[in-house]
Amino acid sequence: MIVSVVVSNYNYARFLPACLDSVLAQTYKKLEIIVVDDGSTDDSRVVLESYAPRVRAIFQPNGGQASAINRGVAESNGDVLCFLDSDDGWAPEKVERVLAVLNQHPEIGWVRHKARMVDESQRPLSSVAPMFSGSKSIPADPALFLERVVTVQPGCLAITRQVADKVFPIIVTPALAFDADDAVMLARIFATGQPGYSIDEVLGFYRRHAGERFGAHDIPKLLRREADVAEALAGIFGDRPAPSATFKLRAIVGAMEGASWWDTRRRQPFLRGLSAVMRLWRRPQLMVRQGTSLTMAFMVPDFWLRRLAKSQSWPPVN
Repeated sequence: MIVSVVVSNYNYARFLPACLDSVLAQTYKKLEIIVVDDGSTDDSRVVLESYAPRVRAIFQPNGGQASAINRGVAESNGDVLCFLDSDDGWAPEKVERVLAVLNQHPEIGWVRHKARMVDESQRPLSSVAPMFSGSKSIPADPALFLERVVTVQPGCLAITRQVADKVFPIIVTPALAFDADDAVMLARIFATGQPGYSIDEVLGFYRRHAGERFGAHDIPKLLRREADVAEALAGIFGDRPAPSATFKLRAIVGAMEGASWWDTRRRQPFLRGLSAVMRLWRRPQLMVRQGTSLTMAFMVPDFWLRRLAKSQSWPPVN
């Protein structure tokens, strides 16, 4: 079985060697490695040419990460596809473990795992992501995605060719024109109705650095982006209303801007979030979980932000 590895790169020449070396070091060797360089202006071309012919490099004008991933998938031939950002990397057994799960569970169409967060010099930080506990199947339930119960970084995701044919090309619409490619991809995977599987193992690293698109330097911007993405993606699943998670994030942003409990910036999102929670009455466990999360974020946003900072290995939020 051939596994296609699709790497997207834009101006990360300094991180490319660690990324590609981690792929080339895989214990599973039947790999097709494709790097789509999305119009880099640094030394990425020089680095990529030094890895030929082990790595196939495709150079295209800058079109955004979604465009780069689409191109890589279109050029790939593997039965399974794995994705990777060029500033991240994998443990040597990553692909082997993913294939073992796919062989053991032929009903699933995609797999996720955890990654260790590292700093710019690849020194391990305290956190792993995404946060979940236990290896288990994931039902194709849009609520789990829209309520942020299931998340995944591209470098922690693998899908079968059958799923890829239904998901790609991914299109980032004007309503999602804020680097939402990873979220769109996961939403479209859920929309296929194909169940997935969580591997409770750290099989890669996720680099925190100053050049990230979103990070600790502007948390309100990050939270607004996450709320906008969740609200817009609800449309992928039909005429579904915005999930309570969007209102939770907007209430937290209001608190970070100094709004009191009864300020409209904080109170209105909370009340709209409660309305969204009540619509989950057919799913009592989900309703209780989301209602509790929303209330905690409204009442004690500092506690929620400290947990977020810890989970993402960010500096403490003041």
